[in-house]
Amino acid sequence: PIAISKLSVGTARKMKIASYWKTPRTLEKEGIYHPFLLSSKPKTILEKEVKKVCNLTHHPLLTERLAEIAYRTVHSGFWIGENKCNKKRGDTPICKICGEIETVTHTFCLCKKAQPLWDSILKWWKKRTGEDLPGSQRVVLLGLREDDPDDIDAEDTQFSELTLPFTYLRTHTIDTLKRERQRIINGLEVRTNKELELLTLREIQKSANALYSAAKEWDKWNPPKEDKHTTNPRTMTSFMEAWVHSGLAIPTKSASLPIIL
Repeated sequence: PIAISKLSVGTARKMKIASYWKTPRTLEKEGIYHPFLLSSKPKTILEKEVKKVCNLTHHPLLTERLAEIAYRTVHSGFWIGENKCNKKRGDTPICKICGEIETVTHTFCLCKKAQPLWDSILKWWKKRTGEDLPGSQRVVLLGLREDDPDDIDAEDTQFSELTLPFTYLRTHTIDTLKRERQRIINGLEVRTNKELELLTLREIQKSANALYSAAKEWDKWNPPKEDKHTTNPRTMTSFMEAWVHSGLAIPTKSASLPIIL
């Protein structure tokens, strides 16, 4: 035990505030440890799944905003859920589209508004990369692109260069659904699935151009060395492998739009 008399006022105050913390029930229900999202296989496979999800959430090239979206999706950290709405303010836990109880899983994966968008986005993804992904909760919420837990290491050899692009695709799609949900709550006009798809691809286009510019600047100040066996993910070589050689993007000669999806 710590002697309270030896603590500073600030430290004692922080300890007092921390003692009031309680884990939200939605986090316990829908977080990363939810059994239907992760496998019921041996502990070694489960540990690999959790590690991979954490690495995707904290990817070094993911922007701060998209990293927060990925983190909140995994941990059910959005202000969505039956125990998170402010009923005194008039909030409701009922989905305005489906009429079912809202959860993070429902809003971003199972909702009638979410499913068609994922179908369109994943169809576009398959057309460009050749990778056929199901719209399962493991894929769209956690980013585990192998739907069978036994294939947890398959991504390391096949389509491994697509890890970053798919993370951007997934988080931008979730962000589109999040903003569309807020529009519906505010009583604004509901957009069509095609409009949402174009909006998502437009945001991915912006991210790809930003990554291209960052890679170009990185190579300018850190000239690539031929004797290195590993490639830094920030280099232009890594960018070209992930976005261009994979079939996702086409380089142009325009300075304002160097990459076209």
